[in-house]
Amino acid sequence: MLPDARPVRLVAFNKSNKKNWAVSWHQDRIISVCKKENVRGYSNWSRKAGLWHCEPPPPILENMLAVRAHLDEAEIQTGALEILSGSHQFGKVTADQINNVVDNCAPVTCLAKTGDLMIMKMLTLHRSKPSLRDAPRRAIRIDYSADILPTPLQWETGEKCE
Repeated sequence: MLPDARPVRLVAFNKSNKKNWAVSWHQDRIISVCKKENVRGYSNWSRKAGLWHCEPPPPILENMLAVRAHLDEAEIQTGALEILSGSHQFGKVTADQINNVVDNCAPVTCLAKTGDLMIMKMLTLHRSKPSLRDAPRRAIRIDYSADILPTPLQWETGEKCE
C-alpha cells in the first residue's frame, strides 16, 4: 500500500473514567515538523509538547496511514473509536461539510482486543465517546508517510533535525 512509508508521528491515548473525554467527528489533519517554516500550503501552525505542528496540503494527508495499536480492549463502554466508513474518499472535510458526510457514510464502532491493530487512512472521519467504566482504554497511534516534505520542511520523527 505504501512500500516506502516510515513512521512520522506517534500519539498516545490513555482514556478511563478518571481521565475522560469525548471527541466529535473530525479528521486528523496535522503533522509534526522540525521547525516552523513559511512554505506555501502549510498552515494552522501550533506548538504542542514542544514540537511544531501544521496542516499540510491535502495530497500529503491523502497518502498517509494511521496505525492504532490497542494496549487495552476498546469497547463501547470504554469509548471505543468510531469511524465513518469511506469518509476518507471525501478528502479534506470542513466543519460545514461534516453533517453531509455523516449522512452519506455508515458509522462503524471499532471494537478491539488488547494487541489488535487498526489501520486507517489519515482523512477518515472519526470520533469517540467518553468512557462509562472504570477500565483503561489505552492506545498508541503511529502515523506513516512515504512523502518527502518540501524543503526546508522536515518530518519531526524524534531523530536529530537539521
